[in-house]
Amino acid sequence: MEGNGAARCNRSLLGMPRRVAAWLFPPPCSPLKRGGRGACEITPAFIPASARLRASQDEGGASLCARGEGGAPLLRAAMLALALTAFSGVWGGCAQAQNRVALVIGNGNYQNAPPLPTTLNDAADIAQSFERLGFAATKLLNASYEDFRRALRKFNELTQNADVAVIYFGGHGLAVDGENWLLPVDAEVRTDLDVAEEAIALKSLMQSVSRVSVLGMVILDASRSNPFAARMQRTAQSRAVERGLARVEPTQNVLVAYASKDGTTNEDRGGRNSPYAAALLKYLESPGLDINFMFRKVRDDVLSHTNRRQQPFVYGSLPNKPIYLKEPSVSIKSAEVKSEVVPADETVWQTIREATDKSLIQDFLNKFPSSPHAKEAATRLRSLDATLVVASRETHPAANPVSNDGDATAACDRLAASPLDSARPKNTAGVELSKIPVAAAGRACDEAMQRSPQAARFPFQAARVAFARGDYAAARELYEKAAALGSSLAMYSLGLLYAEGKAVPLDYAEARRWYAKAVALKSAFAMAELAALYEKGLGGPADAAEAFRLYRAAATAGDRVSMTKVGEFYEAGLGVRQDYAQAINWYKKSADRGDADAMRQLGRLYESGRGVPKNLAEARQWYAKAAKREASSSQ
Repeated sequence: MEGNGAARCNRSLLGMPRRVAAWLFPPPCSPLKRGGRGACEITPAFIPASARLRASQDEGGASLCARGEGGAPLLRAAMLALALTAFSGVWGGCAQAQNRVALVIGNGNYQNAPPLPTTLNDAADIAQSFERLGFAATKLLNASYEDFRRALRKFNELTQNADVAVIYFGGHGLAVDGENWLLPVDAEVRTDLDVAEEAIALKSLMQSVSRVSVLGMVILDASRSNPFAARMQRTAQSRAVERGLARVEPTQNVLVAYASKDGTTNEDRGGRNSPYAAALLKYLESPGLDINFMFRKVRDDVLSHTNRRQQPFVYGSLPNKPIYLKEPSVSIKSAEVKSEVVPADETVWQTIREATDKSLIQDFLNKFPSSPHAKEAATRLRSLDATLVVASRETHPAANPVSNDGDATAACDRLAASPLDSARPKNTAGVELSKIPVAAAGRACDEAMQRSPQAARFPFQAARVAFARGDYAAARELYEKAAALGSSLAMYSLGLLYAEGKAVPLDYAEARRWYAKAVALKSAFAMAELAALYEKGLGGPADAAEAFRLYRAAATAGDRVSMTKVGEFYEAGLGVRQDYAQAINWYKKSADRGDADAMRQLGRLYESGRGVPKNLAEARQWYAKAAKREASSSQ
């Protein structure tokens, strides 16, 4: 995703017309990143070794992009060399950039019709696929009429500056008098006159994607047998409610793809995905597969899997030049990532070293038997065994009444401190939120706040007590008090409240603001959460480069989920120059720390041969590790 900091080049490249430049540097290149000197840049695609050229590296780290598999593509490579030689002075000013955006909507839980079994899975999987392809993808599930309209308005703002735009819709659609409509989940459409008031016109989606400079696509998995059409009252006999969707005639740079050709309907089946979505997912990320051929393969797959009862169809035409969603992949030699990452056992041990819960210490020993801290952990475990009675009394408030100033602060720490809070006393392990004794902890923390009004940790701990008893409004007030006193964890917690809509209206912009305050105080937890908002464009403009920077900072601090995200960004070229070697290294770092998603990503790469030599045995091993890890976590 690109935020407002990303810019597109409106000038011609090397003094050439834009169309000529587009032929020399054909799409798609990965999403652009703003260069340090203000130039638009292209992230790398690939040409043969004999013709490989690299542009001068700018501060953004991007490189030149061109294709070169024989014939015309090789000619492009040759012309590229000549162009760089002849116009080397001009090159530094502008490079053709590509900005890709996608809106993915899946409607399954209709309020006035039976649910659709696969559309939510279809949309979630399609959105992830587009994200891996470098699109700034927005996903919307079970969209009401207002949700749909707002999402489309926001998407219109993105398409006016985009090179490639895609809208995918899975759900119910219908055609009335040759006009196609897509149905939100709150549609009733009791009469044919209600359609225009309760549904979204397909032509509005086509207009949205037609604003791009290279390619706009609308992909519809919506030609189902429609329960609305059967019961809808006609106000005039001449108004036809047609079977399936009606034929469309897109403008020159727009394709409209139907899961089933006009006048026919889809087949839904058991399983995770519809036949059409399954075929799309199979081919969307195929390297070097031209758009036209991709849709032909999708059609053939669907025909095969439905015994020729469902035939997908594409309306519109494209120029003869190939357009790829993913460039041909190449193998890249592995290179070590030099960034220093805190070992997982070190991170875990520093969090639990003072814990009074024996299971935490035992779990550490089971997972990290060779850790340098294993001997210390074993000693701690024996100490807990010897003092079990004392430890038990510490967790029961009746045995420890609050009697004086020192006892009040110590009791608040002992009963409500967070294991994640670096400001807690060194001899205090911290208590999980679900294990806080709310009555005693509440009394202790109230008194501690009175005794030490300038200590940020006491209102923060009091907020945890309020949260544990379900009083989110009180928790918010106490978090704000702690944040005003400088608690980064309170700022992070406020961000979570606004991001989840607890005690406050859902407000991603406010969540961003609190996360940013915590990040300024070096909170790794807030880094990952803020990165997710920048990645998804929630609460403000999407900005892939900023999301990558934050994920990488959190990953360097030892967060394995962020390590996986860094790998995904490198693989897709999202906010950073595409680099399979870096992606694989980050995936492996995360997998070494037990992240099942990273293991699956490695399996997928070895299975497809993207960035590494194809190795099905290696792929199976990674998939098996992921399954084993997930099974262990669920237990």
